[in-house]
Amino acid sequence: MRAILAALMILGAFSTAQAQIRVERVDVVQRGLYKIEKTKTIKDKAISTGQRTSATKITFSRNTSTIHVGDGVVFGLDVSIHGRPHGLSVPFRIVWRYPQPGLRNPATGKVKFRDEYIDRQRLNAKATFYWSLGAPWTQVPGEWTFEMWYGKRMLVSETFLLTK
Repeated sequence: MRAILAALMILGAFSTAQAQIRVERVDVVQRGLYKIEKTKTIKDKAISTGQRTSATKITFSRNTSTIHVGDGVVFGLDVSIHGRPHGLSVPFRIVWRYPQPGLRNPATGKVKFRDEYIDRQRLNAKATFYWSLGAPWTQVPGEWTFEMWYGKRMLVSETFLLTK
């Protein structure tokens, strides 16, 4: 009986701690072109390219939502994440949506119209999300949309127009 009571108390404490996490909003600080240096590759088979990159040095270059495609073009956005408790790392679902005809990876033959992954970010901090165009098959013109979700709530939707 004591074990059951102890387990119920632990579960209650855990659900109370979970209930205290509050993601209030995410503001777009700036969007456009970036320069990146010192990147680290993160293998991710769920992503159309098979990998993501994490840059240790990201420099904002120009504010725009119209992106001219080309090798090495990096575009994205900076966001400010608001919530509590301050500094807590929480999981966000990141979604990139692509226009017709989608991204067709020649290595796998698969066509994707969206990529999705989980990214942990701290509350009351800024974060940068970006796409680095490389191979010609990733340089699809049209509307590309970035979305940031917490649970079932979309916090940000930002569209970029990629042109040739």
